[in-house]
Amino acid sequence: EAGTGVAELRGLEPRTTYELTTDLGTTGSPDLVPGPVGSFRTFPTAGSTEPVTLVSTSCLQRGRMIGGRPLENFRHVSDTVPDLDLFMFLGDTIYSDVPLGLGFNGIGYGGDVDLYRREYSQALSDPDAHEFLSKSASLFMFDDHEIVNDYSEGE
Repeated sequence: EAGTGVAELRGLEPRTTYELTTDLGTTGSPDLVPGPVGSFRTFPTAGSTEPVTLVSTSCLQRGRMIGGRPLENFRHVSDTVPDLDLFMFLGDTIYSDVPLGLGFNGIGYGGDVDLYRREYSQALSDPDAHEFLSKSASLFMFDDHEIVNDYSEGE
């Protein structure tokens, strides 16, 4: 839903780069079209002492809301970390609780699920972010601004 999905991949070899593609369209529709090609590299064998390269970030969409384009930093990471094993996006992606004309009422975007999804779609369709994310294994998590700032007690 909303351009996301989950796939369980089995039988992958350690320290191997794989390419994948997804079909775009409605599940079960005969009108599916091939989507973009992405790639990722699996981790070394368990117990290996081979180094693993991790990159993490958070709090990116706030910069876009105040006039910046913080996601262009993905281009810098792509250019300087060619052997990335895992990218971790540690939340505060869209700042749904920031009251900048989006109807803040304590649950982010006034409870408008479609607006919430559109903001994520816009954030992750940034050209530099899209290019970067298509070439690395990624882990995403929510943080307080995805829901309500600081998960204040009683809210």
